[in-house]
Amino acid sequence: MGISDGGTTLILKIALRNIIRSRGRSSAIALLVALTIALMAIGNAVLDGSDRGIRKSYVDSFTGDLAVSEDTKERFSIFGSQTPIIGSLTSMPTIGSFPEVRKLVEDTKGVAASTPVVCGIVMLEAGAYSKPVSAFGIEGGSYFGIFPGLKVSEGAGLSGAKPGLMLTASRAAAIGEANKKPLSVGDPIVLGYYSAGHFQLREVPISGIISYPVQNDILGGIVLVDAPTLRSLLGLDAELVAGSGADAQGSTEASLDALFAGAKDVKAQPSAGLRLSDVEALLKEGGPDSDSISRGSSVWNYLLIRLQPGARSEGLAFSLDASLAAKGLTARTQDWRGTAGASALYVYWLRIIFNIGVFIVLAAGGLIIVNALVIAVFERTGEIGTMRALGASRSFVRSLFVAETMVLVLGSALVGIGIGALACAAIGARGIPIANQTAATLFGTSRLRPVVTLSSALFHAAAAALLGALAWIYPVRLALRIQPARAITIE
Repeated sequence: MGISDGGTTLILKIALRNIIRSRGRSSAIALLVALTIALMAIGNAVLDGSDRGIRKSYVDSFTGDLAVSEDTKERFSIFGSQTPIIGSLTSMPTIGSFPEVRKLVEDTKGVAASTPVVCGIVMLEAGAYSKPVSAFGIEGGSYFGIFPGLKVSEGAGLSGAKPGLMLTASRAAAIGEANKKPLSVGDPIVLGYYSAGHFQLREVPISGIISYPVQNDILGGIVLVDAPTLRSLLGLDAELVAGSGADAQGSTEASLDALFAGAKDVKAQPSAGLRLSDVEALLKEGGPDSDSISRGSSVWNYLLIRLQPGARSEGLAFSLDASLAAKGLTARTQDWRGTAGASALYVYWLRIIFNIGVFIVLAAGGLIIVNALVIAVFERTGEIGTMRALGASRSFVRSLFVAETMVLVLGSALVGIGIGALACAAIGARGIPIANQTAATLFGTSRLRPVVTLSSALFHAAAAALLGALAWIYPVRLALRIQPARAITIE
């Protein structure tokens, strides 16, 4: 009896008949598979929803779809080094040949806009309040243009015409609480930075209050500063630092001593003298024409990129890297996860750990299924012998057991996926509120909504198919060992 189109139909009919006839055993296997796949679908839907929430909040708030940075052995995120060294601080590298890099990026098909940033961890002080913060020195106009999730709730944005600083509402509230009075736009904030034995201070007025679509510790800790002020504070001013790119990693060692290295006595006219009030005014404003010193500067740590709708970030990143390498530019691209750093990798690793756990459960379920199928083989020894005696080939018997196993397992898996999808739809209609700030940071949203995707459903079906494919191997081998003459005599 060969396997043709008619043979395949006959095998499926017999397989369905055997599944229905053995309702007790089949129901137990089906229930086990369906519940396992349903839990797997719900768990991955929660992680998919979390991943989507993190991606949207981060991409729309501070990472962009892609980012370009200097290519170095040590990996950096926008918040600094990903491999901190005990006892030392690692300076974030600046992009070499920045004007060429930016032009190449903006001329690339699929890129909608870009904005450069200077990054650093600085000390923020306001009266009794003192905390280290992640400061981003920005180009005011282009920065707010590519982040639709970033809103100015009070005051105005940073134009670059004068020094300014922007805080989140939560940071402003914390400062007001520490000083027993509300913080207002225009109030001064002191920023400090220590490096190589030198401590720099800058007093900057608050230009505005910003808000992000999600409230968490990562976004709440960001402070936006005009680029010239932050660059000067970090010792990255283009007029004071020779060179850029990877060679400028030690640029934070620039100090006041370097400013006066070539100083000499000069005979000045009485009218050229400085008054104390003039000095105080210069310090308060950041120096004579402080913005013009760095306006158009090529010293930046990151170039953040917003893609056009429909553009694929993976393909565009590969294309950009190839173009940068072809021009001999020492820069590289990274996706939003690499830009955000460890804060965006939590869900990724949670997914891996979760799926490892699920596969362990599936493996245990597979053993149960194998045992059930082995029992079924012993119970059907006579049937198998009769089929063989009537001319059924070994391939027919093998195909019959494979069909029974796959129909049972895949059918149960589809039911499990359906149960998981319905449960996620019911939960997603209202969302799962997350009150804990740590959990909100981990999941990237304050209201979690599970999302069942087509790729996730196909993954679960494939996992079930793999389980079924492995489960029939031993029972089939056992069935084929049975000799027809002996099987007929066994009741």
